[in-house]
This record gives sequence, C-alpha cells and structure tokens, in this order.
Amino acid sequence: MIEYFKKIDWFLFAPVLLLTAIGVLMIYSTSAVGSEKESLFIRQIFYAGFGIAIFLLAGRIDLKFLKQFSLILYVASVVLLIITLFIGLETKGAVRWIDLGFITIQSSEIAKPVLVLTLASFFHNYPAKYFRNVILSFLIFAVPTLLVFRQPDLGNTIVLTFIWGSMVLASGINFKVLLGLVGAGILLLPLGWNFLADYQKNRLLSFLNPEIDPRGTSYNLVQSIIAVGSGQFTGKGFGRGTQSQLNFLPEQSTDFIFATTAEELGFIGVFIMVALFVVLILRILSISEKSKDTYYTLVGLGVASFIIVQIFINMG
Repeated sequence: MIEYFKKIDWFLFAPVLLLTAIGVLMIYSTSAVGSEKESLFIRQIFYAGFGIAIFLLAGRIDLKFLKQFSLILYVASVVLLIITLFIGLETKGAVRWIDLGFITIQSSEIAKPVLVLTLASFFHNYPAKYFRNVILSFLIFAVPTLLVFRQPDLGNTIVLTFIWGSMVLASGINFKVLLGLVGAGILLLPLGWNFLADYQKNRLLSFLNPEIDPRGTSYNLVQSIIAVGSGQFTGKGFGRGTQSQLNFLPEQSTDFIFATTAEELGFIGVFIMVALFVVLILRILSISEKSKDTYYTLVGLGVASFIIVQIFINMG
C-alpha cells in the first residue's frame, strides 16, 4: 500500500483532493440554510470519500483493459439513458435520475466518460482525417446526446457535443472537413433553437442579457451576479454570505455553488479554486502529450475537454 501511494501522481491527485475538500466545505456552508439540507452535507462526505476511492482504484486499471469493453460500456450507457426516460425521477420537469433506493444515479454523468472512452477507441482505429470516419463518430456521439437532450438536459448536451468536437480535432480531422462541419453547425443553429424548451430559451436569453427580466427568468442569474460581486477580494467569510444564507440565491448548493463560493471566499478563494483546476487540466494534457499511444492521448484530451466545458458552464 505504501509503495502504491509513492507511485501516485500528486500533481494530478492533489488538485482533485483539494477541490473536493473545497466542494464539501461549501456544501457544509449552504447546509445551514434550512433543516432539510443538513443531510446534504453528510451525503456529500460519503460521495466524496467514495469518489476518491474510485479515483485511486482507477489508477490501478490499465486503460487498454477498458478499451476492450468500450463497446459494451457504450451500449450499457445508452440503455441506461433510455431506461431513465421511462422510469427516471421527474424533478422540475426534467427526468434525469434513476432511484436505486440507496442511491440515485444521473445517467448523463455516466455517458460522458463512456463517450470519451468509446471515441478514443474508435479514433485510435479510424482516424478523423477520413470523412467517413467523422460521420461514423458523429453517429456514435449523436445517440447518447439526443437521449440526454430529450431528458431534457441542455448543459450535459453541450458537454457531450464539446467532447465529440474536441476529440475530432485531436484525431487530425481534414481542414476542409472541419470547415464543412463548422458551416453545417452554424446553419443548423436556428433549427436547434426550435427544439429547445421555452425555459431553455429563456435561460439562454437571460445569460446574454441578465436585465431582460430580473424578477422573472433572469432572477437566478441576477442574484448570482450580486453574490459574486459582493464577495469582493476577500469574501464575506465562510457561512456568512447574505445572498446564499438568506435564500436570495436559489440552488446555492448545486447550480449556483460557484456564486456561493465567490460570495463567501471572495476573489482569493475563486483564484485558488481556478488555479487548482488549471493545474489539474495542464497535468492531464501533459500526460496526454507524453503518451506514445494514440488511445491514451485521446482519452486524456477527452477528459480535459469535458472538465473545461463543465467549468465554463458552472462558472458562467
């Protein structure tokens, strides 16, 4: 066991450990808001410990082993997404979770790493420099992505799209094909807009112009902006945020946990958190670049890409 810990890549593990600790502490801060949220902190400690254990266990698994089962994992994730649509828990109009009794599973979260592994395996054998392979990879990406969009879950739909796009680029797509894809994407944007639910359209419009309806569709965003701004340089102090602790800021322990962090820990706290993410991503990219195996490189780039887009979605 001691030898195993000596072999741990601490430039990779330390940022994960510290970011997890910050997350758990901020959950503790928000759990003081209402008695119903007290159990949230306890659950988060359990999940954090479980996640770290999985992280350490995964470090002992050769990715080539997972490559052999990438198709099985892909099919299983798609089946799980389909099951979610039929028997999943409905929360605020969205069906994203499966209740197993002792734990709930968000199927779209499983789909993201599985898509990375599947596309890495595919592009390792069929490079994106051939147009046919790009189309086939799009079909692989489209199936789980459309199921996630159907839940509906726009955030994870964007993440899955970013994963596919970044891995296509990393696999050496032909420049003319790339231009064609970009052009097609731009042309399809108006069509995609028509498929969005009204609340999704309102969220996007509010993001572009928070003042459009500050007491209605833009309320959450306006309150988060106030929370971030009020934190200033050093923050209001742990557990002392007015927007979060007085319930002006909704979903302070989930969707707007970043705003809560900025309000209580200020610019310094946010800077440290962002710096940890940067160290983590740079380390992943460094490992990917040094790998002599295309599969390992693509897996690393895929993981880095979905971490990056998750950061922008949660902070934006």
